[in-house]
Amino acid sequence: MNRTQNLTRYLFIAAALLALAASLLILLTPTQVHSISNGVETTTRISLYEAQGWWGVVVLIIFADLYFAPLFFHLRGKLAWSLVTGIGALLLTVLAGFSIGPAYLPAAGALLMALILTGARRLTSA
Repeated sequence: MNRTQNLTRYLFIAAALLALAASLLILLTPTQVHSISNGVETTTRISLYEAQGWWGVVVLIIFADLYFAPLFFHLRGKLAWSLVTGIGALLLTVLAGFSIGPAYLPAAGALLMALILTGARRLTSA
């Protein structure tokens, strides 16, 4: 296995682990909620689970899985599926960034670099 293949594999692993870390960070970090009632402003801190319930936890699990799929296919030599699932994860990360913020951007950066290396390797071996 050459150096580019190793780097690509490590980037896919890093993307998957960073996505898992981002999901845990979002799940475990409380957020502030401001409310005004009768002219009195109150601020409370709630977790994602308290705000969204189990649905929020399921969404975070699905998001972490989106980043494991390209790694899964890459390790099995299915480069086309790795590219397709990786591009899907990147597109959904852009959309999710509007609601959950930039937590997944490090994982997206690692995944993007891995996909670029995968595509470059595919083009040079053809």
